[in-house]
Amino acid sequence: MARAQTSARWLEALLWCAVAFALLVLALGAFQILRSDGVDMRAVWFNPYSTATQADAPPTEPSDPPGTVSLVTPNFDRTIMVAQPTLYQRFLLLVPDLLTTVLLGAVALVFLRVVRTLRAGDPFIPPNARRFAVIGGLLIGLAVLVPWVEQLAMGGLVSGTPLEGTSISGRDDFRWAGLVGLGVLALAEVFRHGARLRADTEGLV
Repeated sequence: MARAQTSARWLEALLWCAVAFALLVLALGAFQILRSDGVDMRAVWFNPYSTATQADAPPTEPSDPPGTVSLVTPNFDRTIMVAQPTLYQRFLLLVPDLLTTVLLGAVALVFLRVVRTLRAGDPFIPPNARRFAVIGGLLIGLAVLVPWVEQLAMGGLVSGTPLEGTSISGRDDFRWAGLVGLGVLALAEVFRHGARLRADTEGLV
């Protein structure tokens, strides 16, 4: 029991560090948006096969002699660069990262409530089932909402520029968050069932 409480304390401290890190990232992001100089860049995914411009042509068949080894420029990985960005452009560049930080920080805060009940030796309670459901929902929201917001942000960023009409999207992959979110929702059901069994058992005593 003492070992479990010690582990819970370490986990609680780790989660507090995660929350503090999220706040630091948000503060740095706000500073980055409000600054007024420099060049901002963001790694993006560019698809030359579904674009309205001829900025990049699809790769052709190699014409070198057999066995030739060479380096090629990838067609899909790109870095979008904005020189002297406006406040609106800096916001569009950073809003996906800020949204990701907010959602993960919220996950850490909710999970912190769960860990506190674990330290108290009473994790199978109805509120924890609801907390795990909230965590699962936040992770699924991360998988769905952030790519959608990033797509809108990149579209707004290139609107009215020579890059308008190109197929540009974020390079981050959040499919893992959807899978983990589904697993956490299943865990929430386990906790809900455990809390119900416990209540039934106490009612029989």
